[in-house]
Amino acid sequence: MPIESMQQRGCCAVDNVGVSKRLGFALLMTLAAVVLGIAVQAVSGVWFPPPISISQYGLGPQGWIFSLWVLTLAAAPIISQSLVPQRSRWGAGFLLLGALGTAVMAVVRTDAGGEQGSVNAKIHMIGSILALFFIPLGVAVVLWICGRVWRWIGLVLLLAIAASLVLLLMAAAGLDTTGRGPQLSWVWWQSVAAVLDHLIVATLSLAAWQVSRRRSPLQPAAGSLNVH
Repeated sequence: MPIESMQQRGCCAVDNVGVSKRLGFALLMTLAAVVLGIAVQAVSGVWFPPPISISQYGLGPQGWIFSLWVLTLAAAPIISQSLVPQRSRWGAGFLLLGALGTAVMAVVRTDAGGEQGSVNAKIHMIGSILALFFIPLGVAVVLWICGRVWRWIGLVLLLAIAASLVLLLMAAAGLDTTGRGPQLSWVWWQSVAAVLDHLIVATLSLAAWQVSRRRSPLQPAAGSLNVH
């Protein structure tokens, strides 16, 4: 076996170990986001949909769980997209913008009662808008290059998230979109968007897993000969 081929196999084997570690970490973060999302509801004793808003979970003793929850949800797709061989600058950029918004949400708390009159509450709201918009958009862009099946799954989920956000904005404007009043409509569609966010992030993790399995990092380099 040529020395060049042996060196390439060794480098590819090391790279394959790195890919496996990142894949495991991405799947772990995706699962952790689901567990933390359930935990923050269980600790607070308030299940989806909450009476005021999801951001209210950040107040009180379970606030640190809320912060870990949103941060893991933002980190999982960033790790997953790094496993896709064909990189998307737009997808990575959108995910980073969403992560920035999530970091703001995790650090800056909203007002109790949902009035959003303070500067902190307004900053938190801006962060939540960035997160709600750019994380699913970035994931959908990355899924678009993962193959035909993942492309359409991502598109359907993105359209569902977009529809829930439009209905959320309609409820914020005072329209009753669920037949239970504007406030309950607001928290209902916010909860739907959050659940769909978890679903599209999990979809990217599965797509990254499949794409990484399709790679053949131990194939010999073109033009090299095997000597037995």
